[in-house]
Amino acid sequence: MQHGYGQWSDRVSKTVYRRLPAFKWRNFRLFFGGQMLSMSGTFMTQQLTIPWLVYDLTKSAWLLGVVGFLQFLPTLLLIPFSGVLADRWSRRDLLMLVQVLGISVSITLTVLTFLDSITFGSLLILSILNGMLKGLDMPVRHTIVTETVNDRTDWSNAIALNSVMLSSSLVLGPAIGGILIATVGVKYCFLYDSLSYIAAIVTLKAMRVRPKIPTDTAHISNTWQKLREGFQYVSKMQPIRVILLMLALQGLVGISYIALLPVFAAEVLRGNATTMAALGTAAPIGSLCACCYLSLRRSILGLERLIMLAQAAIGFSLISFSLSRQLWS
Repeated sequence: MQHGYGQWSDRVSKTVYRRLPAFKWRNFRLFFGGQMLSMSGTFMTQQLTIPWLVYDLTKSAWLLGVVGFLQFLPTLLLIPFSGVLADRWSRRDLLMLVQVLGISVSITLTVLTFLDSITFGSLLILSILNGMLKGLDMPVRHTIVTETVNDRTDWSNAIALNSVMLSSSLVLGPAIGGILIATVGVKYCFLYDSLSYIAAIVTLKAMRVRPKIPTDTAHISNTWQKLREGFQYVSKMQPIRVILLMLALQGLVGISYIALLPVFAAEVLRGNATTMAALGTAAPIGSLCACCYLSLRRSILGLERLIMLAQAAIGFSLISFSLSRQLWS
């Protein structure tokens, strides 16, 4: 029986590694599992719990928008500097530092909610801190993926699976958060977030990566030079420039609806946090399907046409969403 199970397990592993070669590497498996748990808690907090709590405390769409904007602004400002840091220091150490700072913010939110001492002001400050950590975290998280896979031919699969992990977390986090808010309250969402950071810290610590020798860490002028070189490179590369401009436009006017989901769920659909969780997980489910498709592709040929179709579909979906008055639609 055990021999038969072992053969079946080997066949499954070979099939998985052939289809998804990035999973062959121990570091990537650790990164994937730990970050999925950690990001599910992060997205639960940022996409569901904090917006719902802000609206529940203030009943103001204006203040909800203010919190969303101030949470996003530090991310936008810090991402370029984080990219420079990711090139100069150990990405694993930087990511671990962000996880430690993140768990500190999450524990503060947990304690305040368990003591019934949470206020709009404290939520605003902690949301800004979350935005700062996200700005430091994003470039490091995306660039460390290639360090977890030793074979360059598996990099594209690892990058696609990293997107799958993020999309899965976007589905898992708000879905669990909606259930927790509906049954035991928002404080347990923050508790889940705090505990999820532990998985990320443990798995990052268990990864075996080559040490990186810091360079030019003492020269601030070198940081500005690196930033200038990065912007010059982007300005000269038309494909990268077009994609970044498209993403900026989508971020400005495309996904801004997320900030108003609590208002839409409560006032338009006459629902609760579970309704908002359903709305918040709908888009990530589509994103997850797309990422799974991309992870199985072996070529980028034809993606430009797919990108154009996707942009048109996003616009049509937003118009349809604005006109909908029932949850199922």
